Amino acid sequence: MGSNKDDINLTPLLNKLGHDLEEIRVRSLLNILSKLEHGVVCEADLVQQRPLLIRLLEWFNFHSCPLQEEVLGLIHRLAQHSSAVEILVSLGAVAFLSQLRKDVPTELQPITDKILNQLLMLPPSGPEEHSRECIYQHRITKFTSPLLTESAIPAMQEDTDPKQLTAASDSLMSQQNSSLTSQTGQHPGQLLYMEPKVGYFRRDSGSTATLIANLEQEQEEQGVATGLPAPTCLKFSTFPWLALTPTDRHVLAATNRSLNSGNPQLVTSSCEFLSNVVFYDFPAETFLQRPAIVKTLVSLLKVTADGGHDPSQGAVLCLRNLCVHLQTRLAFYQDPALYCPRQDYLSQASSTVSTEMSSPTPQSDSQLSALEETPDRPRGDGRDRNTPSSTSSTSRSLTASSVRSVVTDPMEELEPEDMLALQFSQLSLPQFCTALLTNGMALLKSHDPAAVAQVLDLLQKAAWLMEEALTPQVWEDQSTVAAELVEELIEALDNTGEVLHFHNLQSRGPRTPDNEITHHRMVYMALAVLTTHLLQAFVPLEKAADILPESLASALALLAMDPSFQTTRPAAHEAVVAYVEQTSEDDYQLYSHALHVCTSMDCSVQFIKEQNFQGGRSLQDMVELAEGALSSLPYHQHLALVSQFVRLCSDMCKPVHANPQLVQDCTRVLLKFLAHPEEKVRHTAYQTCLNIVKEVLGISRAAETASLSCRSVLFLVDPHVLYQLCCFGLAENKTKVGEMAAELLLYLLQGRLIMTAAVWNKLMDALLPVLPVLQGCASVETKLGRCIVGLLHPSSEGEAGRLPKLERLRGGLRLLMSRESSMREEAAALVSQYLALESGGAQLLPKDAEQAILKAQDILIVRQQQQQPGRESQSSIFQPEDVLKLWDLYTSPTVEGVVRRSAAQQFTTILADKLMHETFRRQSGVDVTVNYLKQAIQGDNQELEKRNLVPPCLCILRLLVQEDPSLRHALMQEMSLYLTVLRCALQSSYDDRTCTEAAGLLTLLLFDEVASIQTLSKDSEQPPTEHFSLPLNVVTRYRLPLQPPTHHHISPHQPECDTDTGQLQEGPPAEMLRMAWNVPWEGGVDQLAAAEQETAEGVPPSLVLTSRDKLLLKATHVKTALQFNIQEIEGAPSHYVAKLALMRLGLLLTSDVMGSGTASSGSIAEVLFNLDWKNVFKRFLEVMPANGEDDLLLSEVLKVLLLFFKSKESIRDSVSSWLLDLVLTRGSPLLWLLSQGDNKEHENMVGTKAQVLTAHRTLQKQLMALLSALCSHLVHREQGAAQPTLGDLAQGFLQRLHLADPSHFYDLASLESTLHCLIHVTARPDWSTGISTSNRETLCQELLETLREVVLSFHVGRGSTTRSYMGKGVIKNASISLKHLALEMAHVSTNKDWPSLWLNTKSEEGAGLDWLVPLWAYRDPEVRAAGLGIAVLLSGSEEGRIALTTGCQQVTGGIWGTSISVLLDHTECSLVRQQAAAVLVNLTAQTLPTTPAQANDSAWQGPSVTDEDTGFTLVGLPALLALLHHCQFYTHVSFMLENYYPHNVIQPVSVAYRQATESQSDTGGTTSTSGG
Repeated sequence: MGSNKDDINLTPLLNKLGHDLEEIRVRSLLNILSKLEHGVVCEADLVQQRPLLIRLLEWFNFHSCPLQEEVLGLIHRLAQHSSAVEILVSLGAVAFLSQLRKDVPTELQPITDKILNQLLMLPPSGPEEHSRECIYQHRITKFTSPLLTESAIPAMQEDTDPKQLTAASDSLMSQQNSSLTSQTGQHPGQLLYMEPKVGYFRRDSGSTATLIANLEQEQEEQGVATGLPAPTCLKFSTFPWLALTPTDRHVLAATNRSLNSGNPQLVTSSCEFLSNVVFYDFPAETFLQRPAIVKTLVSLLKVTADGGHDPSQGAVLCLRNLCVHLQTRLAFYQDPALYCPRQDYLSQASSTVSTEMSSPTPQSDSQLSALEETPDRPRGDGRDRNTPSSTSSTSRSLTASSVRSVVTDPMEELEPEDMLALQFSQLSLPQFCTALLTNGMALLKSHDPAAVAQVLDLLQKAAWLMEEALTPQVWEDQSTVAAELVEELIEALDNTGEVLHFHNLQSRGPRTPDNEITHHRMVYMALAVLTTHLLQAFVPLEKAADILPESLASALALLAMDPSFQTTRPAAHEAVVAYVEQTSEDDYQLYSHALHVCTSMDCSVQFIKEQNFQGGRSLQDMVELAEGALSSLPYHQHLALVSQFVRLCSDMCKPVHANPQLVQDCTRVLLKFLAHPEEKVRHTAYQTCLNIVKEVLGISRAAETASLSCRSVLFLVDPHVLYQLCCFGLAENKTKVGEMAAELLLYLLQGRLIMTAAVWNKLMDALLPVLPVLQGCASVETKLGRCIVGLLHPSSEGEAGRLPKLERLRGGLRLLMSRESSMREEAAALVSQYLALESGGAQLLPKDAEQAILKAQDILIVRQQQQQPGRESQSSIFQPEDVLKLWDLYTSPTVEGVVRRSAAQQFTTILADKLMHETFRRQSGVDVTVNYLKQAIQGDNQELEKRNLVPPCLCILRLLVQEDPSLRHALMQEMSLYLTVLRCALQSSYDDRTCTEAAGLLTLLLFDEVASIQTLSKDSEQPPTEHFSLPLNVVTRYRLPLQPPTHHHISPHQPECDTDTGQLQEGPPAEMLRMAWNVPWEGGVDQLAAAEQETAEGVPPSLVLTSRDKLLLKATHVKTALQFNIQEIEGAPSHYVAKLALMRLGLLLTSDVMGSGTASSGSIAEVLFNLDWKNVFKRFLEVMPANGEDDLLLSEVLKVLLLFFKSKESIRDSVSSWLLDLVLTRGSPLLWLLSQGDNKEHENMVGTKAQVLTAHRTLQKQLMALLSALCSHLVHREQGAAQPTLGDLAQGFLQRLHLADPSHFYDLASLESTLHCLIHVTARPDWSTGISTSNRETLCQELLETLREVVLSFHVGRGSTTRSYMGKGVIKNASISLKHLALEMAHVSTNKDWPSLWLNTKSEEGAGLDWLVPLWAYRDPEVRAAGLGIAVLLSGSEEGRIALTTGCQQVTGGIWGTSISVLLDHTECSLVRQQAAAVLVNLTAQTLPTTPAQANDSAWQGPSVTDEDTGFTLVGLPALLALLHHCQFYTHVSFMLENYYPHNVIQPVSVAYRQATESQSDTGGTTSTSGG
């Protein structure tokens, strides 16, 4: 019993194939394999099962994936079919399997490679054949939302008759409907699978209404289930739908088959046919609405070159041109003048030439028979008009019927086509752009500069289109559409990052040749500019970290640290840095660090150059430069800078009236040099200071007493500088810095005789705050130490120029804490003098204090240092009342000594709490306590209790001054207190506690200066510290009784510099440093790029530019790269060298278009324009090419010149004038080449001859592109005194058209380009002047005959099929050129009857306008407008009005009825109606006869209306009034005025989330706008 294969349902098996349970998956796979093995299903049943292919790929994503060999074998088996390959490629199977190959066992890698090879092969040229038993043709996938794919439509053969297509389509639809009605057992509403990128329809009903209803219901259910709203990120989605005739669909299908051919040569020629012909005929949106060709072109981007043919480059050119045409179409839909409320020009008969007064003549059978007799190839290219008989028969059929009947050709009736399915399968503009960006990036890995330039141009135009269609909100949009776009965008960005890495690595590869380095570098820079533009347009900065893939993020990090990119593209670099900051914190910190050092290097170079060349900078600027140079000193180690700045400081501080602020800033920076962490820098700074001091205070100056030259040392006479020298300079015992610091201080301390009194006194004043630190170096063994001690000795010369007496006493007391016993003995002797000279000392205890101190020089040296208590703030356990209670006991005279001593002892505990200090001081506690100490040393005091108060009183004072800086500052000035405390200690020398407390109190008072010393800050002085703390060096040099906190372990002036420079010594940061040093050293990046000499001497090798650095800079720096390539062209020894240089120029100019305004020196075109390039290019333009190599070289020259026309207007003006002079020069090779056209006599040549012919065609194509741009620019130039004479140029185009006689009409590309140029030439007023071979009238008449012949051949001669788009480009250009020609003839013709020349005298029906009338009913509104525009110009004179009326006699309603009907047609666009109104204005400009008698006497009679019933005829003005009344003219005009649209731009097309459903409405809204 045979099984019915139509009943097979694979859906459950496919669902189980992705089940979570391994056993179910395995059984499902084995079931499918078994059915396939036994013929239950065939491969054709499976190749269209997209869910199956997805499940097979996902098989390897499960944790456990058995039967890997069987799965790969099934994929390989299905991959033999092109339809399965297409689905697999769209799913990303190439990348998936490439990664999977690494993880599968070794024995499975060969089959994986076979699958990949199959996926990357070109599809076969012929159709695939399957067994009739296969159910592929009749079965649809049994899903709730089954998908209709394009592959289900049978492929059309070249000779397929349109009627056969209709039958095939009907058969297919009937088969689908019958299959749908036979399906059962499907759960409604269950969405098993739906392809996300293509919007197909349900097929469970054959009616369109059911399709729409089901789709809307499904979308609503899906929206409710997923919560995904409609997309909100789209500014523009799809264009209004355009229907196609079977002929058009046949052409597109045939072209697509050619593109899918396995023959690379055929693919390449098909791409040329698309670019040169089809894109000019069909509206660009047609290829998005029927995306088969676009998808094929995108797939060709991945195909490698074969046998000299590169399909990928042909696809690039096609897609690039398509982007240009899409831009044009966007502008078309934004133009209110071209807006057509009509749904589709094909959906109804044109009202262009019919009125309500007359009905159209029925279609005659003779017309149909005439059409059937024409060749079976109505392609609209003129091939069907090879015999005179075809022309005459066409003319007869036209004149025998109205123009309206022309539109209703039965052969061109729209055949059944599933419009909704097609509309939902179209590509949106964002999808198209993202596909280009995703697939085009890989082509940038090419080594061909010209190819790369084309790809960059494509990507740039795709990016521009995407800006018009997509907003950055796509990343926040939760819709499915946005999710798909996001996925594509991320892939495109990932590919961009990979390509950036590729070119960056190649340009820095050690084995990369120099010429390739230049190429990779140029591509890298161009792509960097494009990437920056894309990021700024579509990636919000705040979301960059979440969006950018790792490859692009790392590429941006490298780009940010690319010094050449930073200097030549500062604006783009700034944007890149902003994204790096968001994406990688580590990379940004590294960049910021390197940038900081680079900025410092720039300051270094500026300072050095300023000092060496005595520039005009101010001293303040020099100080700031020196400060900025600090960070880079460890890297460049240009120590001359340090010496120069130190001497600059000496000079700035030397004047008597020096600027105080400048001196302070200078001192602040000098301190940073003296405290620099780099030893060599400190050594140089100290050495220079020492040299200056020696020069001023040395032995050579000994004879110059009190010389003014000593003011040179004033920069050192500053407390902060002396503190740095004493505290840190002297501490560097292991380096020569310590020795130089000691020698430096020695010179200063011994220079009293050489210094002036003012300088010396200033030195003494500066020493006071740092004396505690300086005294730490006091010693009897060193010169400096003895000199320091000498400062404390009394002098017989008096107190002038000496330290104050108090400071000498304090200095002596400090030395009692010296670590050297010899110094303590010396200090005891010094202090004994003050004890002996103390006022009233004889009455004080101890009696022999001056002798006691000599014996007790260790009185302040304690055995165990006191530990200072912690400073944590906490709540007090004491209350102010406790202090007051004790105070009474502490001060009452009636209290016994024991009680007072107990109260004092309790105060030592209470005052350990800082919060109680204020209460104690308010009671005059300090004065009372000091008084108790003084009473204790009174000579008449023999009371023991007074002496017992000394230890607690000393402790109380220590606690107070330790926490109160103001009290400490006040008490340190009281000399008597020092002597009192010392006497207390001497009197109780046997009591350790007393000595310890006395030593602690004295320490706090003696070292108060350095406990609160401030650093010199740029902003402001720091607030004083609350807690007592000493510099580490002070604590180290003295034997202190306390263990205070320490500060200044390192110099507070030490700048933040790198001690380890390794992080910036390699990779991109190292390049930044090298460039940062050399750019300012050479005076700028321009000078560095042009410089050949080495950098300055004394710079470390790490900062010397390498040969690779110079090469990269020259390739990146715009002016240098341009100059180099111009020189290469000028001195090129071969074609190859010159072509390579020209290609590089083209690549640079292409990148200029992408990154306009991002270059540091203006646009690249501006830089090139200012160079001497014209003479270099001129020699190629003045010499006739002699061979194929010359042709190719000249084409590259023309290609570069063409890029100038994308720059700013001033450049375009200059280049166009220069180029036009060359073209119009007598004997110009360019003009001769123009007149020759494309020589096709040797079309079948092979080998060298074929290459020569190809080169010539390439040259001709490039020449036409350049002339088109040139002529287009001339149209927009302002009318000035010196106007170009374009007669010879127009003659050249005419000769080129003469080559296109009927036997040459096959060269559609040449005809298209020639007519396109002719439009721009004839658009300029007086374009016919300056012709050298004939007169202007002859030129115009010859051009008229030629253009009219073209229109007849391409429009009337193809059977009057005005619906088809084929030939539209030629007809449009020819009609517009004819309109321009009519205006010129009206201006230059001496014969007033020139309009009669426009009548077709060859027509068998007599002279008429049979070639013009069909233009009024053409599908394209611009053609209709041009056709009516010709009528406007012809009707400008009486002769023209008569000729126009005569030529339109065969048209229903004549010219009057046609004009009125067009004007009053509210479904027509404004531009066409405007021309119709202008025709009526001209027709009524001349007085019309009002009576029959006047009509008989007048040549111009106006309109004529005849009553069919009575036969009564009206002529002239009465007839016109009757026409206007019958047409309700004024009512229509009123309606027009009420609907006036005042804006110059309209919203082109609203975003169509459901474009197909919206296009069904007849509302006439913007969404239903149809263009032709």
